Amino acid sequence: MSKEQEILQRFQRMQRAPIVPCIPCMVKSVEDDNTCTVIFPDGFEQSEVRLKAGIDESKEFFVIKPRPKSTVLVSPLGDETEGNYVVVSVNEIDSLELIFTHEDKVSIKADKKACKITNDKNVLEVSKERIMIQTEGTLSIFDKEQVSIESKVPMRLVAETDLKEVLNAINDAIRFTAIQTGSVGSISPMAPIHKQFTDKVALLIGKFTTS
Repeated sequence: MSKEQEILQRFQRMQRAPIVPCIPCMVKSVEDDNTCTVIFPDGFEQSEVRLKAGIDESKEFFVIKPRPKSTVLVSPLGDETEGNYVVVSVNEIDSLELIFTHEDKVSIKADKKACKITNDKNVLEVSKERIMIQTEGTLSIFDKEQVSIESKVPMRLVAETDLKEVLNAINDAIRFTAIQTGSVGSISPMAPIHKQFTDKVALLIGKFTTS
């Protein structure tokens, strides 16, 4: 086939292809079956408008759910008289859901409140109030005021910090303990032996240099 024939064939295919309109509509509601109900500019209400390409029960998909009362672009599927439509563009997002594989249960779900990532039994959820990490047998929650870790299996905590900070913390703990134990026979906070000990520790700590 010559170059001229190839270009002519492309133009012929373009002429035969139907022009598919995109209609701006307002979202009335979003349903759990990945469809929505929209209102056309003339006031006509259309339900079961698809949010994903197929209506099959595929376990691997990506869906963007529009915000109610927001604008979406809707396009007919096939003959417009059959009443089958799909959302092709979203102006305001209410939430999204991404399922990679059903077998491994890998998914990402996000809305204006939180983002949740799941991989089998491992879950990471991030919100404004907290961060939650869940693995098999372990649940860790980090919020503004505290950190809580619950584990059904033996675990080891590993933390990295500066040695000088650790020694300072130990020395402060010694001072605090001496102040709290004011019973008879204990070392008083004002006792010379206690003061000499903590002063020497502080002097030794001062010789450490941070990296």
